[in-house]
Amino acid sequence: MHLEEVLREYGRRQGLGKLELDDEGICRLMINKTCTISFEESFSANGFFMYTAVSMLSHEQEKEMALMALSANLFGRETGRSYLGYDANTRALVLFEFVSSEGLTYARFHTYFEEFIYYMLYWISKFEELQTQAVGEHSLKKGMHRGEEDKNIFFA
Repeated sequence: MHLEEVLREYGRRQGLGKLELDDEGICRLMINKTCTISFEESFSANGFFMYTAVSMLSHEQEKEMALMALSANLFGRETGRSYLGYDANTRALVLFEFVSSEGLTYARFHTYFEEFIYYMLYWISKFEELQTQAVGEHSLKKGMHRGEEDKNIFFA
């Protein structure tokens, strides 16, 4: 089953109408009015990619997040069939999955897609939590000063 057939069937079953690839060869779906999942044919293999940005990274976060992504990718521990990658042009951490068209059925695609959504939401939530913690730690550090005896003193 090829991407065009998958999209057509998904659109029909979900009541979304006819889903098609745009002029760039990409079909984008909005999930929960906040997340965009893109589908795009692979030029080098018989299949397609599903992908979405799960976080935008600042320069300060790159190393820490890269190590976290590598650990998560190891044996699919926190990514399932998907992988985390980094798009240097947009500074985005991207969750992506290659789906082979060979032997693909709609039922199998639906299972893959549901799992992909699960991991997408997991990573978005994880990064939101990390951002919240980082902001909290940063605001605590603002209140820290060195005392005369080289002690940390906190004020609110």
